[in-house]
Amino acid sequence: MKFMKLGSKPDLFQAEGDNARYVVSELPADIVVNVGEVRFFLHKFPLLSKSIHLQNLVIKSCGEGTDEVHLPDFPGGPKAFEICAKFCYGMVVVLNAHNILAARCAAEYLEMTEDIDRGNLIFKIEVFLNHSVFRSWKDSIIVLRTTKYLLPWSEDLKIIGRCVDSITSKTSVDPSADICDLDIDHYRKVMIGVKAKGRMSADLIGEALKAYAIRWSLVETIIWLMPSEKGSGCSSSFLLKLLKVAVLIGAEESAREELLKRISLQLGTASVKDLLIPARPPCDTVYDVNLVQTLVDRFMAQYGDSNDSDIADEFILGGLGGLLDAYLAVIATDPNLPLSSFIDLAASIPTAGRSLHDGLYAAIDIYLKEHPSLTKADKKRLCGLMDPKKLSANASAHAAQNESLPLRVVVQVLFFEQVRAAAAPPSRGAARPAVNPGNWEEGDLAAEYAPTKAQQPGSLQVTENGGLAVEEKITSKSSKNRGEAAEASCSHRGQGESLTCCGLGR
Repeated sequence: MKFMKLGSKPDLFQAEGDNARYVVSELPADIVVNVGEVRFFLHKFPLLSKSIHLQNLVIKSCGEGTDEVHLPDFPGGPKAFEICAKFCYGMVVVLNAHNILAARCAAEYLEMTEDIDRGNLIFKIEVFLNHSVFRSWKDSIIVLRTTKYLLPWSEDLKIIGRCVDSITSKTSVDPSADICDLDIDHYRKVMIGVKAKGRMSADLIGEALKAYAIRWSLVETIIWLMPSEKGSGCSSSFLLKLLKVAVLIGAEESAREELLKRISLQLGTASVKDLLIPARPPCDTVYDVNLVQTLVDRFMAQYGDSNDSDIADEFILGGLGGLLDAYLAVIATDPNLPLSSFIDLAASIPTAGRSLHDGLYAAIDIYLKEHPSLTKADKKRLCGLMDPKKLSANASAHAAQNESLPLRVVVQVLFFEQVRAAAAPPSRGAARPAVNPGNWEEGDLAAEYAPTKAQQPGSLQVTENGGLAVEEKITSKSSKNRGEAAEASCSHRGQGESLTCCGLGR
């Protein structure tokens, strides 16, 4: 997928809860822009230098004695406005086939034209569309899928027609282009265009129509033909692949509901790869996390008032605890994954459902590194998912040197390491216990699914055998000092007093 990077300044946008955004700056905000339920606390100069519409709104608001403006029915919502605002500030913005249409419609709404500033956002997006997106039939298909969520803007800007023309041209030249993923309205427009160009034979058109008909109807037929007995016939892997196709083609709600019910009964036997179902617009995450959340919630609903030991047996022996932690480690690399979604999914499993918290810690560590702009309060919420007492020796050693963690968490880890060391019989040259963070079925998930990056000193890796490896390097001076300070704060008192020292007392 092609992309365009705009701006050069670092991203200084911060979130305060779910409904407020602001820019980190020495200058106080002098304008509040309301988009949907989100309020943006920003600065007039960068915004007004590129948006005619905001200029007019600010003039009107000043006459009314207020510094707030409202943007009703804003195309693309708060996320699209944030793209435009970052462009105004000169901050880095990455546009691709998934978000380019929302940004184009938003820029049109704000009137970010050449009349106010040369090289404005509308101009840059149009260049990217014409010279990159519309030259790729795959990117054109992605953009075309998003058009139905941005009507009537996508129609008024003729984006639908331009996408159809692009796909039609590519399909006429290369009949192997797969357009079966389009919904019926868009598919009809493309096929009408293909027939009008007259470059594709009647036989090829017939084969294309046959393939499309099979893709749309066969899935629902298979779903209703599956045996009704619990756990019979179909594996969770097959059912999840079927669900992926059903979501992709927009199968009937009743058919998808039937699949969700069947999958939730045997979710523990799935693999991470099975759960990686691409998200559909308007969701801008890479994978459909809400769908997995629904499956986990339904799995839990089966147990109702079951006691913790029964749930623990099912999760630990059934493998769902480790599976979910491995899935969290993959989606944690997504820069668009909201913290609330990560926390809700991780917290779906009860405390008894994880024998060790190594896998959960690995996922948290990845999320912290991929989302460096988290506030202290957000980091506290995130790390609150983890129980330091349930970390293995290797994971504890890594956490004690992890500069991404809040200091309080590091102190807790060091304290429980001391308690563990005091309780263990003295021995010379005793080997560290092997790390086994649950029954992970996707041992190579870091190499296969996570973005390829050079491992940093002291980084966590999910090994190919499903374990958790700690790449031990000499730590930085600041990390070492922090660990020594935390250790000293616990060790200079008796064990009972150390509890209070670490903030863990009764």
